[in-house]
Amino acid sequence: MISTLAGAAFSLVGVFLGLGLPGALVTVPAVEIARLFLRVPPMGFPRDSAWPFMIYVTLLWGGAVPVCWLATRRWQGWRRALAFLLGFALLGVAIATALYVTAIAPML
Repeated sequence: MISTLAGAAFSLVGVFLGLGLPGALVTVPAVEIARLFLRVPPMGFPRDSAWPFMIYVTLLWGGAVPVCWLATRRWQGWRRALAFLLGFALLGVAIATALYVTAIAPML
């Protein structure tokens, strides 16, 4: 448990240093999902809100590391790595979609 928490702490620091770039990677599919299923305008952001939104998504996405790590603990080797990456990507898109639908889309 301690190693998981330490890994999450280092992950959050590393993700913060990315200054929103990981958040930008998951925001694009998240906005497309919101547009397809919820009829949100295409890739719209109010003035000067896109980059802070992506930084916030990046910071929240770091919390998915311990969740994915604990969820894949029964697998070993490449299966665990693949399941971890897939779960991490899906959680990132889910976080970005939820934030976009609740925080940005109502302002458009």
